[in-house]
This record gives sequence, C-alpha cells and structure tokens, in this order.
Amino acid sequence: MNDADLKRYQDAKLQLRTLVNTAIITQTKTQKEILTERSKIVSNVLAHNKKTPRYLAASLNDYFDGFYEALVKDKTVFLYNVGGQLYKLGKSSQSDINLPAWDTLPREQWDMLGSCGGSYWRKTLNVFFDNSGV
Repeated sequence: MNDADLKRYQDAKLQLRTLVNTAIITQTKTQKEILTERSKIVSNVLAHNKKTPRYLAASLNDYFDGFYEALVKDKTVFLYNVGGQLYKLGKSSQSDINLPAWDTLPREQWDMLGSCGGSYWRKTLNVFFDNSGV
C-alpha cells in the first residue's frame, strides 16, 4: 500500500466516524441513507487507483459496522405507526417515551400491528428503519 492509499484510507475512516456521529446527533437520516453514504465513502477509496488493495474496502466496512452498531444501539426504538399515530411496546425500556402503548388500540387493530412496526430515532421519533412493505 502506498502513502496515497493510506491517506485515503485514514480519511475514509474519519468520514465514516463523522457520518455516524452526525446521524446520531441530528437523528434525521434513515438507516438506508446512512448506508448509502457509507458505500460512497468506501467506494471512493478504491476509485482513485486500480492497484489499491481491495482488503481496504472490507476493512472500512468492518470498521463502520462496529462503530455504527456500538453508537446506534440505544439511540433507536421500535414503535408502531397506526394511521400516523405512534404507539410504543409498553416495555420498561421505553418508559422515557411519552406515547400510548399499543394495547390501548381497539382489539380489531391488533392483527395489523405486524405491518405497522418500524424503528425510530429515540430522541426525535423520526423514522430510522421502516418495516412496512417489506
């Protein structure tokens, strides 16, 4: 690996850390948007030189995965979105969220909850990952 490859690699690691930190601070990006930006950063390292070792991309992806998992873990929460209203699971781990629990819905709606769930940023309640339509 030459010095230019090493510099691009180190710059990419910094960009990946910044991406995750910014996403957590603002809590506005979806998981898909974050992963798309990651792909652009990693592919940019390989785009400059055809002789750049391919293991750098795998190393950057592993680095991102570890950093991302560690920081996002407690920043998201699973909620149900029923007709635009959010409902929590009612577990004690969601006691900091001021939303009604799912069991306050009429019983007729309980069967459809499986298609209404998704992950949301804990602080802003913006969509993180939407399971509906999957």
